[in-house]
Amino acid sequence: MNSLKISGNTGKDPTDRTTASGKLMATFSIAHSYGKDERKQTMWFEVVAFDELAEEVMDRVKKGTKVLVEGRFQIEEWTRRDNTPAITYKILANNIVFDPPREEHTQRAEQRPAPKVEEPAHTAESDEEIPF
Repeated sequence: MNSLKISGNTGKDPTDRTTASGKLMATFSIAHSYGKDERKQTMWFEVVAFDELAEEVMDRVKKGTKVLVEGRFQIEEWTRRDNTPAITYKILANNIVFDPPREEHTQRAEQRPAPKVEEPAHTAESDEEIPF
């Protein structure tokens, strides 16, 4: 099974095009950072989405949007114009979870009232229905 799940922030606005077979395709890049302080590193991934997922990408993704991408991982080796080798890490997305950019998220959190936390009612009857 070739599956990758990764989160990061988008590096630029997505672009779209229609394939030769008529499918809508949207692409964007995400940065995934790991490590701390002087050991912190960032990897860039190109994300490709098709059809309805591509439409959603075009509607909801902007530069800086935080996303969680699940899909098939590919490595593409190619040659630059100056004849130096290059590698692109690509994810063919089958699911994307979208979050608002950090600034919007902070503003919304400040405007939202604190959530009410209620303890769930536990009964012997409801615990018996749990299948594990």
